[in-house]
Amino acid sequence: METVEKIARLLRESGKQQRDLCVFLGLGPSVFSEWKSGVSKSYRLHIGRIAEFLGCTVDYLLNEDEFALSPSEQELLQLYRSLSDEGKAHVRLAGEMAKSYDKRGMVTVFRASRGGETPGFIEITREEAERLLGLPGQEEK
Repeated sequence: METVEKIARLLRESGKQQRDLCVFLGLGPSVFSEWKSGVSKSYRLHIGRIAEFLGCTVDYLLNEDEFALSPSEQELLQLYRSLSDEGKAHVRLAGEMAKSYDKRGMVTVFRASRGGETPGFIEITREEAERLLGLPGQEEK
């Protein structure tokens, strides 16, 4: 990912605007458009201040590695690494379930046999899935 693409992505993720960055740098509002279109690469002169504004490192912005982690991805990785094995299993399960939500917000899960119930696949809502996973903010019903 190119440096300007990373800057744009970090702006989106942080909820900041291109004009906010330009004001922070003391530049005109059209400068970012020039960077995006390739007309100018003057961002290189301001890369340290850009990294400061975005809360990342200069290395992250300049690194060509497509697998470099953004600050928010680094934070998630640190949180994940701090979890117990059970917590990590819940995260993996929630991730798999999130990938399988259909357009109606339903997910298909396998229900194991319990108390005479027949095992099999059932559809549940996102809210039901979150409650079953015990995710914060979900009250028992």
